[in-house]
Amino acid sequence: MEPQPGHHVENPQPDQQTGAKLEKLGSDIEEGTAEIVGGVGQLALGLASMFARVFGVNPDNSLTPPKET
Repeated sequence: MEPQPGHHVENPQPDQQTGAKLEKLGSDIEEGTAEIVGGVGQLALGLASMFARVFGVNPDNSLTPPKET
C-alpha cells in the first residue's frame, strides 16, 4: 500500500510491533500476578499460624490449650 501524499509513514508495519509489545506486557503481567498470588498465600499461611498460636489451637487442629513450658 503506497503512502498517500501528505501522509508521513515512519513504520510500515506498526501492528506487528505493537502486538509483540502487548504480548510481552501480558506475559509480564501474568508473572507479576503469579508472584502476588504466591505472596498472598504465604501471608495467609503466616496469619493462620499466628492466629493458631494466639488462640491456642494446636497444629493438629485440636482446641486444647497449649501446655505452658
